Amino acid sequence: MGMRIGCIVGLVCLLTSTRATRADTIDSHSGVVLTLDGLSARTIDHEQVKGQWVGEIGASSVHIELRVFNGKRFRFFQPEGVTRMLAANRRERDGAFKLTQRELVTGRFGWVSYASIGEGATEDGQVLTLAGLLDKGASYSVVVEAKPALSKSDRASALKMIRDGIEVTANPANPMWTEREAQARWDASVRDEKTRKSARKIRRTKHYIIFTNSSGGTLFSKKMEQYYKKIQKTFPFDEVKGRRLMPVFLLRTREEYIKFTMHNAGMNMAQAAATKGHAFLDYYATYYESPNDPVHIHEATHQIFKNRLHLDGGGSWLQEGVAEYMSTSATQRKSWARRATRSDNHVAFADFVAIPTLIANPHTDGKSAYLQAAALIDFLRDSKQLKKKFPEFLEAAGTIRRTDHTALSATLQHVYGTDLAGLEAAWVKYWKKR
Repeated sequence: MGMRIGCIVGLVCLLTSTRATRADTIDSHSGVVLTLDGLSARTIDHEQVKGQWVGEIGASSVHIELRVFNGKRFRFFQPEGVTRMLAANRRERDGAFKLTQRELVTGRFGWVSYASIGEGATEDGQVLTLAGLLDKGASYSVVVEAKPALSKSDRASALKMIRDGIEVTANPANPMWTEREAQARWDASVRDEKTRKSARKIRRTKHYIIFTNSSGGTLFSKKMEQYYKKIQKTFPFDEVKGRRLMPVFLLRTREEYIKFTMHNAGMNMAQAAATKGHAFLDYYATYYESPNDPVHIHEATHQIFKNRLHLDGGGSWLQEGVAEYMSTSATQRKSWARRATRSDNHVAFADFVAIPTLIANPHTDGKSAYLQAAALIDFLRDSKQLKKKFPEFLEAAGTIRRTDHTALSATLQHVYGTDLAGLEAAWVKYWKKR
């Protein structure tokens, strides 16, 4: 099938069937306007919206919109982050909306050589989205909204259109990072001049780029790959060609780490000093003591959930639960949960899921809260009665805004057919018998 191309500011091109009556390129301010076969272009004056088209696909009315997001206001490190934003924005307008399908597709999609596709049902139709990254931090999305929902064959055609019909002319970034951009990241991240000048050779593994001034970088790099493999086995996700290496900062001393944390994560000195490592945005930072310290796999789990699984919602209980699950043993979780349930010494689930951050909560000490979260993940993931549905629950709960307790309750009801009280009763019964 022949293709025609119209470009947006020389970056984003929407490829359409030659059946289209015309494909016009407008100026760089208004972007591209394409008229497709059976679809009409709409002129719109909006900073983000670069094109809109309306018409019909089969028996459904469709509205297609292309947006470009400024990198200074919207900073995404992976295309999936854009998809998450689109879904969250849709939920604000339609509380019942949720993504039912997600996939990654490779091709000439921009700054990284893959794009994120999302699909979800609306009250009277469905939405298909494709999202990608551009250089200088910018990103873009193509959203197809159909009313009523597309038939099976028309849905396949629409998915093919957004999988195969979008191309970005710019070359993708080097997924391994160039030496120049790696050096720039180290220089921008390390404010202390003495620490910055003490940098050792940048190390690259299969999944990480390790910035360090510590002599322990070699062993630490190997351990990070072991942790990655273990996390991926526990919470599976696909490898995608073109993914950028995830940055890790290994500082030599605790003092250097505290300064780094204050500069990059916005913590004050007391907050930074209370941590041994933290995952924030796309990176993980720590200081060298022992590569076997459980803090590393705990924080590596946070980094992977944000930058590979893209499931960083649901609440502190979920995020700390999966991380603590990875950094504790089954014996540790069982020992704590048996004592807590038999003595009725745990936080009621209705209160527990509402805690903004488990590290400082009004109900119990931080360690007990973390262990309760880990014991809950253990129950959901490993118990015979629930483990088959855990992947579905994790996918749904991990995309919920952390403060949206109504959506969490709805997800529990949909996946497990129970509410928080019912889940708590089953959890208590389970651990009392262990």
